[in-house]
Amino acid sequence: PPSEGDPASLPGAERLPADLATSLAALQASEVLKGALGEGFLEAIGAVREAELARFRDASPAEIVAAMRWSWS
Repeated sequence: PPSEGDPASLPGAERLPADLATSLAALQASEVLKGALGEGFLEAIGAVREAELARFRDASPAEIVAAMRWSWS
């Protein structure tokens, strides 16, 4: 059934991480995703995201967009 109101205000609802470092930590800590996707796959994703964090640590949002805009096309 459709949800009434803001789903984020439901009891027990957790907000998703708002930044890459926090979301990466949550991803790496998730036993559910580790079981579903496999430890090797999560390690590969983690390595890529850690490299992105290091590369763009001091970059502005505009610099990140300019560098990554066409990366996956």
